[in-house]
Amino acid sequence: MNYEAFKEALVKETGRQAGESYQVSLQKITKNNGISRDAVSICRKDRKVAPVIYLESFYEQYRKGSSVVRLAADMLEHYREMDSTFLEMDTDFFSDYENARRHIYCKLVNIGMNREMLKEIPYRPYLDLAVVYYYMTDAAGERDATILISRKHLEMWNLSSEELDRQAWDNTLADLTPSLRPMSDILKEYADVQVGEETDSCFLPMYVLTNTKKTFGSICIRYPGVLEQAAEKLGGDFYILPSSVHECILVPAGRTVSSEILKEMVTDINHTQVEPQEVLANQVYLYSRLLNKIVF
Repeated sequence: MNYEAFKEALVKETGRQAGESYQVSLQKITKNNGISRDAVSICRKDRKVAPVIYLESFYEQYRKGSSVVRLAADMLEHYREMDSTFLEMDTDFFSDYENARRHIYCKLVNIGMNREMLKEIPYRPYLDLAVVYYYMTDAAGERDATILISRKHLEMWNLSSEELDRQAWDNTLADLTPSLRPMSDILKEYADVQVGEETDSCFLPMYVLTNTKKTFGSICIRYPGVLEQAAEKLGGDFYILPSSVHECILVPAGRTVSSEILKEMVTDINHTQVEPQEVLANQVYLYSRLLNKIVF
């Protein structure tokens, strides 16, 4: 069967196996940069919230020979693993801001790619980007285990956007500490062969900037003092290459190719190597050490 028929069959079979106490439905989830993904929502009828499980990997397994019955059972098993996190959110996150406030953080997204989404959520412009806010669940290591804060949440909490911004920044700076590492060190960790001193000397002094969780770490370009520290390591002005929403690459400005060529490189990588929902910008920024600010 084709993908459309598969979706309907999997939802129907998952509902049959789950039983009458559960509502199983197909949803289209809009992600960052306007990317839509098909998902299945499994919700106990006495709950207010439910996890969603994305369908791509299940369809791939079906195409490789797995049955719809087996995949529905796998989906329910995955749901049960996620369920305890959403049970806690049921009682804490949606009812009481005092319980939710310590789990709210900041991240960067692209303004131009998210104009429709930004109509519904609080944000603050920064360069050609936007600082937005999200709730991080306890599903450790799951980048999708977050909830984007909307204006409806602010109304429910009777909270101003200024209060949200202050709390989110406090949490972000306290919990998501920055990580500024030489690219050569990272290559040594992942290379199949040893990277020696001679190879090191061939590299430009490039640094990768993210946070210790390596999740939505591009926001670190806004951390107090981080870019000044990077300028010390890089010896002056540097370009910021937004390699994804999760990290940026810093390249010295005086010893490299032009910003136009770097911009072409970033755009090409975004189109070929970065997941569409994780693209931050087809842009290159310049940090001026003298001005202590980003210009572009």
